[in-house]
Amino acid sequence: MAASAIALPGPRRGLSDRDCGYFVTAARSGELSRISVTWDLAPKNELIEADAALTCSAWFLPTATAMFSLASMPAGWDSRSAPRIERSTIERALRLLAGILESRSAPPAVVPTVPGGVQAEWHMAGLDIEIDFCPDREPYVSVEDLRNRNDWEGNLYSNIERLRTYLARLQAA
Repeated sequence: MAASAIALPGPRRGLSDRDCGYFVTAARSGELSRISVTWDLAPKNELIEADAALTCSAWFLPTATAMFSLASMPAGWDSRSAPRIERSTIERALRLLAGILESRSAPPAVVPTVPGGVQAEWHMAGLDIEIDFCPDREPYVSVEDLRNRNDWEGNLYSNIERLRTYLARLQAA
């Protein structure tokens, strides 16, 4: 998924319910696999390019909407000195999640982190999974398997296959 800040002309049509707050415009005539999506919560005329199948997944739109709403928080949102959450951090998090989540995966809860990042977390199906996306370091993952009493944490890139076995349990209902 590549980011773009170019507004495309033409009418907008909803992929689904207008309550979701997103609209889709074809990227090029005759190209069905790529679309540009804009969120009402994102700054005006900002678009992010995403695969059509990805935007129809159970987790993508709720997660992207939640993450982009965090980007509107000002510096010092924690009443101290937390930096703003940059759009590039959100895009990086969404790209990485798109590479590891299945289309039926449940959307994570999304929270801001003090270093200017975002954290995606799931607390369901006997699992506590947290993925921390910071702007200046590799994403970090923490997994607590309450059923099997197995806990681990580490850098995400070196633990992707291990993480996928747990993420498979997070299918949306």
